Amino acid sequence: MNGIVGLRQRLRLSLLVGCMAAVPAARALISLDEGRQKIFLNIAASVTEDSNVFMSSDNQRDLVYGTSISAEYTRRSGWIGVNASMSVDSSRFSSLRDQDFNNPSLRLELLKQGGRTTGSFNLAASRESRADPSVNTRSTYWNVPMGLSVRYPLAGAYTVNSSLNYSSRAYLDEKAFASLETYSTSLDIVRIMSSVREVFAGYRLRRSETSRDTSSSDHAASVGLSGKLIRGLNGNLRAGLQTRSATGRLPGNDRFTSWFASGSSSYDISRKLKISGTVSKDYSTTATDDIVDTTNLNVSTRYTATAKLNLSLGTSYGESAYVGQAAANLPGGKAASTRKDRFVNGDLTLSYTLNEHWQASVTYSRFLNTSTSDLADFNRSTWNANVSSRW
Repeated sequence: MNGIVGLRQRLRLSLLVGCMAAVPAARALISLDEGRQKIFLNIAASVTEDSNVFMSSDNQRDLVYGTSISAEYTRRSGWIGVNASMSVDSSRFSSLRDQDFNNPSLRLELLKQGGRTTGSFNLAASRESRADPSVNTRSTYWNVPMGLSVRYPLAGAYTVNSSLNYSSRAYLDEKAFASLETYSTSLDIVRIMSSVREVFAGYRLRRSETSRDTSSSDHAASVGLSGKLIRGLNGNLRAGLQTRSATGRLPGNDRFTSWFASGSSSYDISRKLKISGTVSKDYSTTATDDIVDTTNLNVSTRYTATAKLNLSLGTSYGESAYVGQAAANLPGGKAASTRKDRFVNGDLTLSYTLNEHWQASVTYSRFLNTSTSDLADFNRSTWNANVSSRW
């Protein structure tokens, strides 16, 4: 029976890709107001073989068929620029049919890049279904981030950057998962050193509340550098110290202090070879309302073989310390110990661009997680083939 279902899914995917390939190369991009307003249409289809759908030691394998369709709108006229999009992502599982989903999303960005005061406003809403390695199962939730950022020049070489943000992560199953609301504000004083480099110092206040009547507040101070870090290396780097105070959890799990960092940079080895990297360390709250101190390091290499053929290699390493609860309170935990996870991930992508409208790619990835929680000891490998079109 599963073979018949899989065959039907393959036929549907083949039909979809065939219909996409049969579309004539007509000008489908809508351009208005002498090119200052544009509308784009994106279509994609994919097949993924996943060896561990739930990212847990259960190791359930499945074949997943995905489609995506989205429309984008951009405007570059007047004193406010606009970026907007809406999309629907769908996935169909060959065996685990109860994991099928159709997820819509909306995004709006308003930009002011001229005048003395510049900044942006961002608003998005999306329904997301994914496997979560921190709780070792799949979940579905509504994600709604909102943010306002402003940059205002002061006297001389100084500038002030400020932001106000809100995010909501509302799970459909609140019996199993804890919904989360987060409010944050930040202020940076920036010193312009040259046309290619800035240094800054800042403060961030962040507060989170969950559907399980728990909350936490973060106070963080940091310094950083953006622009030209060293010769040939461009990007940004921030590091500092933060303190989190939590309420509503187990006694003794109410105050944590640690350093934190975030940054990204890139280096062009040659015209064809580029290396990029990111680093992050921060507190977060999991879907089961646990406080985690997470460190991630990612390095990716992109090689442009020809104008149409690209090869990308990505590697990442991460550590997560579950500081909010003992591992015995988590699924598969071992008594009298704090859960700690370490992961190593690698992926290889070969992409081919036929023309300005058509692109295809094949990706292989491997994820290895070791943990003091029995359920979180797992490995995962995936193969993904994707065809996309932009008009």
